[in-house]
Amino acid sequence: MKQCLMAMLVACVLVLGFAVVAVNAQSGGDVSAACSSCHNLKRVCLMVGSKDKAGWEKTINRMVANGASVGNPGAMAGYLAGLAPGTGPCQ
Repeated sequence: MKQCLMAMLVACVLVLGFAVVAVNAQSGGDVSAACSSCHNLKRVCLMVGSKDKAGWEKTINRMVANGASVGNPGAMAGYLAGLAPGTGPCQ
């Protein structure tokens, strides 16, 4: 019984881990597509690691007000806030 529960727990953790990777990959593509439609990604990469989620939300909302098309600003802000400098679309 304990082995069965442990196997189920491990399976759940693996599924959640793959879901997080898939969401991050999608958010990275969203960032690349949305941001590069108006300017070079270097501009985004300079700020990676320096803003929290609220800071990225403010930036993304300003870009949307200027005409950017962003599917899910909250998810994009969370993705960008979680990046270390030199990672994500900056690789």
